[in-house]
Amino acid sequence: MIARIKSQRAFINRFNTQFRDALKECVWREKCSSDKDNIFRLRAILSATVPLVSFSLESFGSGSIDPFDVLGPSLIAYTLSNLTLRYIRRTNIDYLWEYPMPFVEIDKVARTYAYLAGKGRRLVREAEKEG
Repeated sequence: MIARIKSQRAFINRFNTQFRDALKECVWREKCSSDKDNIFRLRAILSATVPLVSFSLESFGSGSIDPFDVLGPSLIAYTLSNLTLRYIRRTNIDYLWEYPMPFVEIDKVARTYAYLAGKGRRLVREAEKEG
């Protein structure tokens, strides 16, 4: 009986580890690779350069740098680009707050990884004993 419980726990631990690794790989391939998206590199470069261009334009224009002056043009550029992509490529944007977001969904990858590192560590649990 005790050997069976230990083997069940070992199986559950191994299953959770394998399942977490598979979920991480699936999310990474879906959101951060060119496996499904042919223009992923372009989207990644644009996601990184828009804030840098806004920062450089702001820093050359004035002596002091205000984060809102850098963030504002970035959000406007992302919004215009996402609107354009939505009508040209028929990109699916479900919610209004997704328009000013970068093209690469690194936030969803980070949230998934954080969940799997914390609360999602035990995705499968041992069944409670009846009686």
